[in-house]
Amino acid sequence: MKPAIKRGSIVLTIKNKGNYTESNIQRDQIVLFRQNLQQLIKRVVALPGDTLQLVKGQLHIRNSDFQKIIKLYSNTKIVGPWHLEYLLDEVNRIKYKPSNQNWGPIYIPQRNYFVLGDNTSNSRDSRSIGYLREEEISQKILIIF
Repeated sequence: MKPAIKRGSIVLTIKNKGNYTESNIQRDQIVLFRQNLQQLIKRVVALPGDTLQLVKGQLHIRNSDFQKIIKLYSNTKIVGPWHLEYLLDEVNRIKYKPSNQNWGPIYIPQRNYFVLGDNTSNSRDSRSIGYLREEEISQKILIIF
């Protein structure tokens, strides 16, 4: 993905006062949240109810009325162990061996989001930290100058 925010950009945000719901967090929305005392900016790429699978370095995002493939770059990180509880029932857990090029399919539970940094080859995002819970979102970016 091409970076949306460049060094020196000015952004207009709206704070989360506990009123974000699944209906007003959209796919491709850029959000801010705290992780280990650090403010992170990431893009929401998958929503509650979506399924995700990494196949040959391409992230497949699907639900009943949407399908998208995002090319991740060669040094893509292996998905963290957090994802094992979200594997679809069709996965043989005994033979399952995730890698940095193939994992899943997994599902996204309600009130959770899968976020990626625009620089996917060097980003601490949902692949390593897990889903972003709705209440963890501190702000949404409205406009970038």
